[in-house]
Amino acid sequence: GRSLDRRNYFSGDKKVNDVFHYKEFVIHDIYEGIDLLFESTESIGSSFGLKYSFIVDPYADPSQIKLSYSGQEGLEVKSREYLGENQKQKTENLLSIETIGGRIGEFINKSYQVEGLTERIVNTSFSRQGNLIGFSLDTYDKANKLVIDPELVSIQLLRSTYYGSEGTDRINSV
Repeated sequence: GRSLDRRNYFSGDKKVNDVFHYKEFVIHDIYEGIDLLFESTESIGSSFGLKYSFIVDPYADPSQIKLSYSGQEGLEVKSREYLGENQKQKTENLLSIETIGGRIGEFINKSYQVEGLTERIVNTSFSRQGNLIGFSLDTYDKANKLVIDPELVSIQLLRSTYYGSEGTDRINSV
């Protein structure tokens, strides 16, 4: 829903005042039976600003989800093994995107289904076909809603004082 804060913007030579922000918004049916939820991370103390999740309706096909990347210098799906809870061997799946400004990483924080008051984890990993990224899922109950919840985990970007590029420029404070 709409947050209480408002921001002011400059767009070309126009000033736009008192623009409400939203804590979340949904793009319904971005794929058949699949919604894309964007949420502000400011409320959880993250500096990244925005996260996304795919909400897969019962019996919808999550293999429809394909994220297309272009213009990056590198795109790689990596796995690493580590000792998790109870000293059990776990594997973490990371999407690494190398850009001219640095590296961005995402991992699957969790995919889950809510059954009553219980959240059941569904093992999920990134899959890659060229510049298309999708998700590989372990067996789950197709009769229940599924949430695929990637998370931006690392940014190693170069800092610059240059303002006025061809892309979007944003100043948060002076």
